[in-house]
Amino acid sequence: MGAPVSNLNPKVLKWARLASGLSESDVAQRFKKDESTVSHWESGDSAPTYAQLERLAYKIYKRPLAVFFFSEPPEEESPEHSFRTLPGFEIENLNPRARYLRREALAMKGFLSKLHGGVNESWSSFKTQCAYEPGQPLEPIANRVRSLLQVKFEEQLSWKSTNEAFEKWRDAIERVGVGVFKESFDQDSLSGFCLYDAEFPVIYVNNSNSRSRQIFSLFHELAHLIAGTGGITASDDSFIDQLPLEHQAIERFCNKFSSEVLVPSDRFLPFLLNVDYSDHKLSQIAKSFSVSREVILRKYLDAGSVAQHFYDSRVFEWNQQFLASEKAKKTKKGGGDYYATHASYLGVNYLKMALTSFYRGESTREQTARYLKIKPGNLSKLEDFYFKKVGA
Repeated sequence: MGAPVSNLNPKVLKWARLASGLSESDVAQRFKKDESTVSHWESGDSAPTYAQLERLAYKIYKRPLAVFFFSEPPEEESPEHSFRTLPGFEIENLNPRARYLRREALAMKGFLSKLHGGVNESWSSFKTQCAYEPGQPLEPIANRVRSLLQVKFEEQLSWKSTNEAFEKWRDAIERVGVGVFKESFDQDSLSGFCLYDAEFPVIYVNNSNSRSRQIFSLFHELAHLIAGTGGITASDDSFIDQLPLEHQAIERFCNKFSSEVLVPSDRFLPFLLNVDYSDHKLSQIAKSFSVSREVILRKYLDAGSVAQHFYDSRVFEWNQQFLASEKAKKTKKGGGDYYATHASYLGVNYLKMALTSFYRGESTREQTARYLKIKPGNLSKLEDFYFKKVGA
């Protein structure tokens, strides 16, 4: 057993645990220790060994080791500030993985700023042309967004799968200056989140969801950014009723905006005249638009054709079916290619940006590795993926 680490700041230990959304008991279980062990570390009555501190820093709290020797906990944006429209109980329910990804997203905003030289003209132009005011008619702004994304409705109908649809929409949104990243959230109730920024906003999408759900999340988060707020897409809308009225209005705008951009009302009108809510028919319509059954049913909900409780029950049923099918798939799958997955999470556009900066000598190998969240020695593995993807 190693010696306790000296000069460790117990206040930072406690801050790191709370910021990760973990209890003393949660941390103690990781070490197979009594809860009092963690309590004594945080009170300064004892201290972890260096090996235990490394595990706390890198595996559990996911923080640089040096931070635990700071005189005070570092200042950083809180979840409450990032997600102002989210009620307190929902923020408390964010799991450690989601909290870590929010911090990662803050870092990605900084990386995007460095790679762009601090200027994002595409986003400045887009947000100016899509400025949203509460109470504004929905269809004109949705049409304007589709026009600026340069995706014609006929092109959308030509896509062969929801995988292709997601990548096309992702590329279009990245072209207007939004960083889009994917990750596994380890929390099925969350579909995605965004962090608003006047220059470099970012969207994170939960890759554990179906592609059609990911597409809806993309536009829900884009709507938040247009409204000038950070936000979260949850699989259950019930939290909306717990919000202040102004925040309820934003969340409802985000949901309706997503549906309107993906399935314009004028294109959906024929389906309103011939109503069929069977799974088979909803799936048919959804496939033609490259969206989910949930989006189609939401169009009926927004039109007043179905009740909220009917919509909620069907969406819950579909989510349970999807989770069960994904669980079954995981028991059959092998490990997969980590670097291919990692690269796809970062996205081709971001990879190109980081690698171009490296090839031009604007970033060192170490800086580029930080941008890409890998070790410097593994940079070639992401390069291989990128060149295969772009056909170089």
